[in-house]
Amino acid sequence: REALAGLDGPTVIAPALDGQPQAEPAAQDVDLAPGSAAALVAAARKLDVTVPVVVQTLWSLVLADMTGRQDIVSGTTVSGRPAELAGAESMVGLFINTLPVRVGVRHDETLAELVRRTADEQAALLAHHHVALARIQKLTDTGGPLFDTLCVFENYLVDTGTDEQAAAEAKEFAGLRVEAVTGRDATHYPLTLVAAPGPDGGPVLRLRYRTDALSAADATRVAARL
Repeated sequence: REALAGLDGPTVIAPALDGQPQAEPAAQDVDLAPGSAAALVAAARKLDVTVPVVVQTLWSLVLADMTGRQDIVSGTTVSGRPAELAGAESMVGLFINTLPVRVGVRHDETLAELVRRTADEQAALLAHHHVALARIQKLTDTGGPLFDTLCVFENYLVDTGTDEQAAAEAKEFAGLRVEAVTGRDATHYPLTLVAAPGPDGGPVLRLRYRTDALSAADATRVAARL
């Protein structure tokens, strides 16, 4: 409640959108300038914060530019497995949770100061990652949805090699032969920024968007802001 006190409204990019998506979301890769991913990792290390915090902060600045708001809220997905819960690592779950991330843009702050403040504010909320989004929304002054975009950081331990490499390295386990692993998911939110570790250690960014909310040209313009 304290973290969202004084919020004067939600951060939405598609206020007229209603209902569930009728088709799978489209995707738009974000082409970062050469060296940008490595520079982002180096900046996170210098500021003593995580790469996801830097990405989330930059995403908030993009949303501020898109919406004209200075008090930004977007969603993020967390594991929901608190370290202090005994045996959490062996529980089946599902514990995953979507939570609001509030970033207030202040013109008297440098970008480094904004990133550090965001990291501190999010660290203070770690013990509350289990609270359901519906309950959080009821506790706010808005009383309803707080955001319609997500920023998620995926860190799946899967082989990112080529299909040919995967087939050549396929092995049998208990009589079953695993030849390929793929993943696909979707949300009802109109726009999601997905960050994942790239081959050089820096993040690879991709936008997923509902085609009934944004066009391919819209997604390209958003990607160009990153």
